[in-house]
Amino acid sequence: MVRLFGASVLLVLATPAFAQEQEVEDWSGPYISVSAAGDSQQVTTSSTDSVNQVTNLIVPGRGLVVVPGTSVATSGSDTETGFSGGAAFGWLGQSGGFVYGVELGGNFGQSSSGTSSTASLPVTVLTPVSTVVATRTVKKDYDWSARLRLGFATGKALLYASGGVAGTRAQLTAIDTYTDPGGPAAPCTAPCTVANFGPYGPAVATSTARNSFIGWTAGAGIDYRLAGSFSIGIDYRHSNFGAKTLALGAATPVNSGATITDGSGNHPPANTGAVPGSTRVDLRDERLAFTLSFHF
Repeated sequence: MVRLFGASVLLVLATPAFAQEQEVEDWSGPYISVSAAGDSQQVTTSSTDSVNQVTNLIVPGRGLVVVPGTSVATSGSDTETGFSGGAAFGWLGQSGGFVYGVELGGNFGQSSSGTSSTASLPVTVLTPVSTVVATRTVKKDYDWSARLRLGFATGKALLYASGGVAGTRAQLTAIDTYTDPGGPAAPCTAPCTVANFGPYGPAVATSTARNSFIGWTAGAGIDYRLAGSFSIGIDYRHSNFGAKTLALGAATPVNSGATITDGSGNHPPANTGAVPGSTRVDLRDERLAFTLSFHF
């Protein structure tokens, strides 16, 4: 797609002299358009998540053991492709073969992107090595753009470059899964007994957040005039919606798997597990759209 953008820009820059030698179509005035597009959504996430490890159990020869909480750093990136539809309203002015204008548009139906990160927690007095799997899913509700268009008309074709402001409204879903596989815990010296309480979990905590992003967009395209007031076109653009840290709602781990009980009937606290922390989201998009426009 980047190569297409570069080639389109070169065509736009190379067109003026050629355009002067041909009768050009009149593109001036307002227009509306609809589009169908292929999207490549790219997302990068990072966070620091808190973890309440298995604690408050009695180990023979050692008594009640309290394991302090800790934290894990998570990060990941993902690219997903999908389809979207959109609509736009614009206005074009024209001087000879030189065409300029503005366009406001919106798109709906983008695919979601998800990242996954696995962290290992070191062995404790109560557990062997345990794991935290942090997944983040980002789904755009919609996106919008306000673009300037500059180009040259030649015959029935209009070649142009575009750029401007782009924004989106996106939802982040964060899921942390904590699992203790069971097995011997950290070794200790007699009369202490090496703990082996068996598996715990998975304990899952889920939280969501929704926020707006605003960044920039740039691209290039070509429109071709059909009979009457209609035109068809191909429009490529790259949009960088920027990065933002999203504060997630409160979450409590829910153990959907095995539980632990010591010899005295004690259980780990109900909040044992990992909790998603505030997550930084970097969101970008590549789009190739096919357009149908009506010119007033």
